Amino acid sequence: DAFNRLVMAVEFVIRRHDVLRTMILWRERAQPVQVVVRHAELPVRFLRQDEVGCSKEAVQSYIKNAAFYIDLELAPLIQLEVIKDNHSERSYVVIKTHHIISDHISLEVLMDDMSAYSQGYAERLPKAPLYREFIARTLHHLGGLDVAGFFKEQLAVIEGPTLPFGLFDVMGDGSRVNDLNIPLSASVSAKIRELMRLHTTSPATFFHAVWALVLSACTGQQHVAFGTVFTGRMSGGQGVERAMGMLINTLPLVVSVNERPAKGFLQSVSQSLKDLMPYEQVSLSEAQSYSSIAGSLPLFNSVINYRHSIASEEEPVEVEVSPSGAGISMVEVIERTNYPLTISVNDFGESHPFSLSLQVDEALDGQTIADYAVTAISSLLSALERGDDTAVNLLNILPEQERYRQIFEMNTTALDYPQDKCIHELFEQQAEDNPDAIAVV
Repeated sequence: DAFNRLVMAVEFVIRRHDVLRTMILWRERAQPVQVVVRHAELPVRFLRQDEVGCSKEAVQSYIKNAAFYIDLELAPLIQLEVIKDNHSERSYVVIKTHHIISDHISLEVLMDDMSAYSQGYAERLPKAPLYREFIARTLHHLGGLDVAGFFKEQLAVIEGPTLPFGLFDVMGDGSRVNDLNIPLSASVSAKIRELMRLHTTSPATFFHAVWALVLSACTGQQHVAFGTVFTGRMSGGQGVERAMGMLINTLPLVVSVNERPAKGFLQSVSQSLKDLMPYEQVSLSEAQSYSSIAGSLPLFNSVINYRHSIASEEEPVEVEVSPSGAGISMVEVIERTNYPLTISVNDFGESHPFSLSLQVDEALDGQTIADYAVTAISSLLSALERGDDTAVNLLNILPEQERYRQIFEMNTTALDYPQDKCIHELFEQQAEDNPDAIAVV
């Protein structure tokens, strides 16, 4: 049946890609060891319909609220959970992969390979790149870099962590974040591409600059740090674009939001991103260790991910992964993050508008953060079009309604008070009426 064909397709991908047969031995070891086994049996767990439900909404709720756990010391680091509908032949299957062996591109490869197997042309697929060869090339490349010198210089201006809204926990499991998807209009998207061509840089640079404006405004800091996601495939060798594994990496990007005009600001962000590229496989923990941030405080609590995606992911529903009539379709892709504030920019190609996917800690109003980002996009675009000397630290990120609320409504503090007494007499009267109240904090 359709379920068995799906299991066979996943097992085929596990056999095909060595990284999916990986386990990481780390307990009671000074250094973790990656082991690739020749055969790894796919774990399949059946969930009761009465504890999950069997509708798309019920499964989505289960995924959002369940506590997922994958033991790194047990291969494969991919699992199936199945919810069968007792009243029909339909089943929902949750394919879980550990982030240490997968990234956004790997998920696309997984679906493509499953589709090829299901449709009967698996033999036409090119030979799968070996993940261990990628690791060997990466280690060789890193050996020629002055990692310590580079990151000490980059992080020298950072005197304190960039933690907007006081969110310190960057080790969460993603269960406390809410998801928002904000489509940008076709006209705004076209204007971004046009101006970036004019300034000989990429839309990725523009969106990194936008996020820096938001963080600077929300923290009051001139120099901000945040994570930027690299594909890890820039210098990975032939066929690496179809490799599965944890190739992506997050590195700290430092941006100074100061008196520079928009053009100079954009050029600076572009150069900083270019400077980071040779170091795309340096571990984040090592990079952060060269900052002056003491103790257990994180360097940053937000990440931006500029990613090229297939257009269908904008509406990720009913995407066929098997021949017509085979009864298997991909309903949705859900990614979790340990950071409380994440923005992904989805680039679906020249003919499609951009969209923003935000994951925001439930302690915050995600729509407010999205509004800040959209307003910053508009402000930076306008500044680039004007080409004047307006300092980027003066650009507005507040929507008009929020701006009015903060400037006018929150400052409407006038109150009636006795006009026949001096200020010190009012203090004396307050102390007499409330002798146990705290006077000064």
